[in-house]
Amino acid sequence: MTIYEAALLYQEITEKIILDMDIAVNLSQVPEIDTSGIQLVLQLFFLAQSSNFTLTDIIHGEASARAFELLQLDVDAFNEFL
Repeated sequence: MTIYEAALLYQEITEKIILDMDIAVNLSQVPEIDTSGIQLVLQLFFLAQSSNFTLTDIIHGEASARAFELLQLDVDAFNEFL
């Protein structure tokens, strides 16, 4: 997921968010992710806290788990806050 893909995906997601909706993010099929992709996940996390929808789970694949680890973002602890 590159900066261009993340920007388009963020726009698509925010247009489809419905209040009181449960949302899970599945990154298991993402072959590569850069910091813009990580930023997208974090934006959704913070948006969920300030809006009326719930981010229920973040399912990591190899690439996203590796990127979170590289940035010292604890994958398991992150899901504990959801």
